[in-house]
Amino acid sequence: MNKSGFSWGWTGLAFAVFTVVEIVVGTLLHGLIASRFPSMDLDLKLSMLILVASFLVGGFVVALVSPRVRIWEAGVAAFLTVLMTHLYAFFVPVSFIHPDLHRMLVGGVMGLVLAAIGADSGERVSARLGNRKAQEWVDATR
Repeated sequence: MNKSGFSWGWTGLAFAVFTVVEIVVGTLLHGLIASRFPSMDLDLKLSMLILVASFLVGGFVVALVSPRVRIWEAGVAAFLTVLMTHLYAFFVPVSFIHPDLHRMLVGGVMGLVLAAIGADSGERVSARLGNRKAQEWVDATR
């Protein structure tokens, strides 16, 4: 799939991009909407949408700026982002957050798939902009 090999550097960059996108989108969306409608249910839904957006947009951005195809790096970074979020339950003694391996794995795979979808879209745009490696990826996946 990725002829250039897996890059932990790009995985780390993708992890940082997911975090920044989550902060930016979270600050804007949450500040504009949640403060006007103080419902815990709405707050949880917004949090979920923010995470979905961060994985899709983050995967897209990483693929767009990378000179090589980085589908797997975005996916692995998303999985690690979910893992880090779930590690919170181990280190912070809060009664309503319990460690759950099954939930972590399902969430991690969901994040991986969303980031890979975003990265695939980014590669397709990058191919249109003249990136030859991305064009090879697009041609190979038709």
